[in-house]
Amino acid sequence: MENKYSMKGYIDIHSHILPGMDDGAKNMEQTMAMLWLAVQNQIGTIICTPHFKDGREYVGARLEDRLSRVRSRCREDGLLIELHSGCELFYTASVCELLEQKKVPTLASSDCVLVEFSPWEQFTTMQEGLFSIKACGYRPVLAHAERYECLRDKKERIITLRDMDVLVQVNAGSILEVNDAGKNSRGSILRVRGKNLFGSGDKKYVRYLLDNRLIDFVATDSHSDGKRGPYLNACAEYLKKKYGEAYSSALLGENARTEIFALK
Repeated sequence: MENKYSMKGYIDIHSHILPGMDDGAKNMEQTMAMLWLAVQNQIGTIICTPHFKDGREYVGARLEDRLSRVRSRCREDGLLIELHSGCELFYTASVCELLEQKKVPTLASSDCVLVEFSPWEQFTTMQEGLFSIKACGYRPVLAHAERYECLRDKKERIITLRDMDVLVQVNAGSILEVNDAGKNSRGSILRVRGKNLFGSGDKKYVRYLLDNRLIDFVATDSHSDGKRGPYLNACAEYLKKKYGEAYSSALLGENARTEIFALK
């Protein structure tokens, strides 16, 4: 059977690239600047994931309108990149109800849901929240897992979540800090460092996750065409050098192909 998606290049499952939706791209021009950067960083597919927290305007219709406009602009400009809808959900007790009522989108219309918590959330609350998402028929993807103190404090807790079939996403900026040209700040492969500016991940914890193959996706979590841009080239180079081609490919695309887009 012919694949529905071409899936060329890296797949970025976490991006605030749609114009005027949240604290990401401010307007269409910044969105297009970010998209050109993404293509230069070998990103071929992006899932657009604006923030959503219960109590705000529901993102569905507005997201589809912005996504349609961006796709049209890409065609006009000859920019070849696949864009899909999604959302970064801040967990509250109403998340399952919102999903079941189709008021917020899943990742690329799959059963996967990108979900975040407060960096200081208690582990029991996180675990119960992720379990509730599983119980209502969805598969949670924990956004920027390196940010949560409750996971860094006890490393075995991430294994508990993975045993629940929770998928784990880490930001590229927590693995490799880059400047606004998309290069690491030392001009060569950079060691994982503690408290990176936008990854907010602890050095030892990120290293632990990578060394033990406890990450499913590395994504940009991009918010601009500057410091928080969609940069993956330098991170990919680091991952390939340190962890090998197979794991690097899994983190930057293959896992998304199989787990989200169901391409075997």
